[in-house]
Amino acid sequence: MLKRKPIDRFTVPTRRTLYLAQKEAERLKHTFIGPEHILVGLSKEKDGTANQMLIELGLDEERLTALLEQFTADYPSGEAELALSRPTKKLLEHAVDEARRQDSFFIATPHLLLGVLRGKDTIAIQMIKSVGLDPVKLWQDVRKRVKKYPTTALR
Repeated sequence: MLKRKPIDRFTVPTRRTLYLAQKEAERLKHTFIGPEHILVGLSKEKDGTANQMLIELGLDEERLTALLEQFTADYPSGEAELALSRPTKKLLEHAVDEARRQDSFFIATPHLLLGVLRGKDTIAIQMIKSVGLDPVKLWQDVRKRVKKYPTTALR
């Protein structure tokens, strides 16, 4: 019997989201991948369910990319190998927890978005607040939306 790797639980759009987050961090020459990069990755992954949710909230790719650049302008830059920040590791734990709460084996992009929204004092949360959205209310709204989808339909 084949043993599954943790990454096997991530849907293809979730994997691409993480890749796009890495590319954003590299583009900006950041030394780590933070929840703010994941949030932008979610907005860039057009096949992900979370992307449509973000668009409906007025958080499209261009707006989130601009906010990322604005909020991280003073980040230290370098050419070191990228690592996941502590808040990003926590975000992934939250995403797994959100999938588990929905009885889903797979971690889809809405689970990542819920993980972002469960963060405390992250740049991603500041970005969301800067456009007048309440992260707690947004988390509740996304959670309701996720419950409406059959777990196999989430991407």
